[in-house]
Amino acid sequence: MFASLQQRIAPGLPLIITKAHHRTGNSLNEVPFWIFITICAIIPSRLTPIIQICDVPIMIKDVLLILITVYYLVHRVLFASRRLNRHDISFKFLSIFLLLVGYAALSITWSGLESDDRNSMAYTLVCTLASSILPYLVVKTYNQNELYAFLKRLVLFTATIGFIYALQSFLDLGLRTEAGKLVGEFGIERVRGPLFGSSTGHLILIPAFGFSINELIVSFSKKSNRLFWSMISLSLLFVILALGSRAAVICLAAFVIIMIPLLRGLGKKILTFAVVAFMLCIALALLNLQANTDRLSNMEDMTRLTTHRTAWDIVTSSSIPQLLIGHGYGSYWPWYLADIEDGGARATGRFMNKTSFGPILYHPHSVLLLLVVELGILGLCFYIYSIWFLLKMVIYVKAYAKFIPFICGTASASLAFFFDLFLFKSWELSSIWWLFLFSSINIVLFPANKGTRKISK
Repeated sequence: MFASLQQRIAPGLPLIITKAHHRTGNSLNEVPFWIFITICAIIPSRLTPIIQICDVPIMIKDVLLILITVYYLVHRVLFASRRLNRHDISFKFLSIFLLLVGYAALSITWSGLESDDRNSMAYTLVCTLASSILPYLVVKTYNQNELYAFLKRLVLFTATIGFIYALQSFLDLGLRTEAGKLVGEFGIERVRGPLFGSSTGHLILIPAFGFSINELIVSFSKKSNRLFWSMISLSLLFVILALGSRAAVICLAAFVIIMIPLLRGLGKKILTFAVVAFMLCIALALLNLQANTDRLSNMEDMTRLTTHRTAWDIVTSSSIPQLLIGHGYGSYWPWYLADIEDGGARATGRFMNKTSFGPILYHPHSVLLLLVVELGILGLCFYIYSIWFLLKMVIYVKAYAKFIPFICGTASASLAFFFDLFLFKSWELSSIWWLFLFSSINIVLFPANKGTRKISK
């Protein structure tokens, strides 16, 4: 009897052990990522140790980003059962971006930077590489069902951190020093924290909001979960508005405008619009208890407008070779040392810089400006390709109705690239956006990703 039972079980044991090891391995493999992102979310810059490497001041959390990326690379090479698919769309997009970063590194040679700035700007490209490669490797450790579960954890983490930052702004939990408190025309401290600033947080909050709307309405969650996701959605929407960011409002409006027409069925469109509008009314009512929301309707920003005008003058005054190859990475915006030394650019009076073409901000506050002015035609081509790629992703998602809000949230958040500098800066924040992007690509089952399994709930 036992011999017969052993004969039946034995052939299946290797498969069972392999599957159990795969699940356990993936869970353990997440730990370094969560340690890194938690440190970035709770430890402010003023408490983050800075070390000197080749005379470049480097925050420990940036070193951690690089080390964890190396860990995932080694783990992928030594233990991954699935090889990287060169035909995978996310791999192609990442490869093109990495080539652009390589070109940026080459362009430093003609940027005219002094030694200190040259070394520091070269270092920013190392962090840029790490912040894009790490999310790709994390996403590729999962099959589709595991990736969906990971996204839930990431969205809940984002919502929790955002809510804690909002509580600090409204209730003053004592998490910020008196010198760090800034109350301007918004009436209260705009929501910000170690992970994201008030002008940058929407890059990850809007994709998270899209996912929560996804869970609430489109994916037909169980009734017991709908109240939970309603609270998460309302919390995320409140935090987005409490950022006091005009760019966040524009990205949020774009999210709704893109999402509603793509939803299937008139009833689903009306329901989703009604739910979002109802939550928006509640969030605005809560915000108006202490804040002055007039700022959200005033789109004037003279410092950024001045920077855009100066950048336009630089472009129009450039020679044909300069337009083609760019002025070189860091040539007009060698921002790193100004950002990290002696309390930052504002504290040292380097927030606005003078050029022969006019005043500009110490960094471009726009991915587009950096790409066009410093990287030339290749930078512009990448920006156009990125827009086309995201539009293609939104078009394809119509065939997979379950994920329309999430994909639209990820795509609309990328409008932030016009209003602030990401990817080449704010690496921890950018890495989370990359996670949302690569997850979106893998969930939306592009034709090039045939053979992947649909998500089962």
